[in-house]
Amino acid sequence: MAYVKETALIGGRFKLGPAGGRKPTEFVGVVGSAQEQIEQSEIRIPDTTSPLSGTWDSLAKIDRFILNIQFREINSRVLSSLLYADVTEVPSDTITGEEVELAVGMTTALDKMPLTITAVTGPGDVEYQEDEDWRMTGAGIEVLPDSDLATAIEGSAEPFIATVDYTSATFDAVEVLTNSGKEWYLLFEGSNAVGQKGRFNGHYWRVKFQPTESRDVIGVDDFMALPAVCEVLREDSRASAAGDPKSAYARLDKEKIVG
Repeated sequence: MAYVKETALIGGRFKLGPAGGRKPTEFVGVVGSAQEQIEQSEIRIPDTTSPLSGTWDSLAKIDRFILNIQFREINSRVLSSLLYADVTEVPSDTITGEEVELAVGMTTALDKMPLTITAVTGPGDVEYQEDEDWRMTGAGIEVLPDSDLATAIEGSAEPFIATVDYTSATFDAVEVLTNSGKEWYLLFEGSNAVGQKGRFNGHYWRVKFQPTESRDVIGVDDFMALPAVCEVLREDSRASAAGDPKSAYARLDKEKIVG
């Protein structure tokens, strides 16, 4: 039988779909690295028949089958999985007369992410000008010092309430820690650049992400990363009868190049 080179240099795409497998899946973005890890514990009885001891018998028990994945894109579906969050797409809207409290040199967030601000109006229907009195920030508006608006705020003996007219951007609202974690079917479609140069697919029928322990909020020296621990759980619909080698946890498909 001819020798077959089996070296591997594998890249590919991870995709998520409904738990159980064989359902439509969606690409989750570039993954920096992914490692399978099996955690086990051992039950051991020492050999007391010999003064030199040793092992009479032992049993290794699998405790957990996990994947350590480093996501490199802040896909909303990935964020929702790692932060146990619910994600709602908020469409662009026109908001008129939203009341906000303003302070000099400080930023006040608006209810929705602003795209453009058309008017900022103070008590007495006094309208203040962009870049002279205030400027738009990523989340709301900031009052500029030494402006007419700053003078009005500093002369007020109570909280300064203004109204804002604006158009909001379309955005995803990721409400963190609002559920106990969703379960997914995780599909890996990979290909090998060396050796047999075949495809390599991984099916993880039922997985659950643990809440992320760390997440870059600012990253300027490298692309931001989302480290994740994903536990592979038992999928009973894929459990096999005695003597049947089918797994209730995962299946790896390795293509063989024939000819």
